[in-house]
Amino acid sequence: MRYLGAVLLDMVGGKNAKFPMEQKVLLESSQLTQELWKTADDLGCTAFHSTEFSRFEVEDDHVPFEQRRHSRRDIIDFSYTHWHRLTDVPENCSGDSLEQVARVLGVWVQRVK
Repeated sequence: MRYLGAVLLDMVGGKNAKFPMEQKVLLESSQLTQELWKTADDLGCTAFHSTEFSRFEVEDDHVPFEQRRHSRRDIIDFSYTHWHRLTDVPENCSGDSLEQVARVLGVWVQRVK
């Protein structure tokens, strides 16, 4: 099996989610990142911010892919205020954010297959 890359979803269901690009990943996995954010732009998915960069670097679940030199991308909302808090309950989530992520991934998978 040939992998095209890994996409890790983290905190993608919050209200008014914002998914900026991660600078380190943009440099290392630029094709994958550009494909995902272009798909979001094409679909009018406003949660994806192609001109905004995250202040943080994510080093967690994707490390094994990085070690094998696979492209990887985290879609993560660092501005989610309920992260790791007791207030992280369904009332603070949004079907809109989840739907945008699902549409982007669904269309992207169809484009790359």
